[in-house]
Amino acid sequence: MSFVLLIVVFAVAGVAWYVLRSSRTGSVLDTRMGRFGLLPGTEVNPMTVSVGDVAGPRRSSSAVTKQVERIVGRGRLAQAVYERLDRTQIRMTPAEFLTLAFAILIGAMALGLVIKGVLGLLALGVLGAAAPWLYIRRRSMKRRKAFLEQLADMAQMMANSMKAGFSIMQAFELVSTEGPAPACEEFERVVAEVKLGLPLEVALEHLVERIPSEDLELMVVAINVQRQIGGNLAEILLVISNTIRGRVRFQRDVRTLTAQARYSSYIITALPIGVAIVINLLDGPYESMLYTTTLGNFMVGGALVMLAVGFFFLNRIADIEV
Repeated sequence: MSFVLLIVVFAVAGVAWYVLRSSRTGSVLDTRMGRFGLLPGTEVNPMTVSVGDVAGPRRSSSAVTKQVERIVGRGRLAQAVYERLDRTQIRMTPAEFLTLAFAILIGAMALGLVIKGVLGLLALGVLGAAAPWLYIRRRSMKRRKAFLEQLADMAQMMANSMKAGFSIMQAFELVSTEGPAPACEEFERVVAEVKLGLPLEVALEHLVERIPSEDLELMVVAINVQRQIGGNLAEILLVISNTIRGRVRFQRDVRTLTAQARYSSYIITALPIGVAIVINLLDGPYESMLYTTTLGNFMVGGALVMLAVGFFFLNRIADIEV
């Protein structure tokens, strides 16, 4: 059994390495301009471009990822994966990510089959299928939260620079060079897109798509309106900065007040699973009917479904929109 497990681990690691290995093809200039379809005879195809090409060169695809790319093509799945990778700044194409996710799924299912038979195959299979997507979702939410916490300071920095005589593009460049990550990275992409020929309104629209937020939309609308009809943009940005700072402070207070409800949902969900694991370790035969009989398998499945539903509703109750 240990030998089979070792083979599975090495196989999954080999597939992951094969997918993630990179080699530079073409010049950096061609790659960065091709990202926006600005080269003669090129056409924008986001699904075949690695996320983050603005900051670095394109990597060549392996034979496996090329086959996956032919299968997913330009469909909705590839577009959805590309948008999620773009929000998290993971330097992978949709085909590379899907190949890696499939390798993780196969490895988890094989590991579960070796450890606990069919039940382990199903349990670890679900975990292996969900793990890559949960990682992207968590990383995207963490990056979005960090950006929104920095947005007030970035708006104030832009307002102060414009009071000193900077233009709006010079203010963006200042934020992209002096600001902290991830705010500097996002504004750097805005500056790069504008320098490569995109209108500022389109570049800001792309920013809102990557970081969906009402506060960011408010700032973008203020910038677009000022460019069309004029006005004191510096004063408007200062007001927006104070508004965003107050909202962030209020959101922190709300999360503090709802922390008990959120952690209660974690404990209530994890407690039955922890008790089942402890009982299985202390007295395996006492619990074995849940795994060896059809009725027991249905009971375990129903319990897991009810735990998932309960966890979902408890989190929805504790999730207060501000």
